[in-house]
Amino acid sequence: MATPGSSELTAETIDLMRELNRTCRQMQQRVVVLIEQLADEQVKCLRHDYDNNWLSVAVGLRLRN
Repeated sequence: MATPGSSELTAETIDLMRELNRTCRQMQQRVVVLIEQLADEQVKCLRHDYDNNWLSVAVGLRLRN
């Protein structure tokens, strides 16, 4: 194992760096999926709010007539 702070790259250090790289890429993919899901949920919430607002307006208009 290399001494902390040294520029020596051992096979073990390279393996650890590769494992870290794989883990970071997997995390990045998960974050992208999560962002897509959150975006979809936000759109659904906005659509729901929009629909409810228009329903309230329509009911209000019917009650006035």
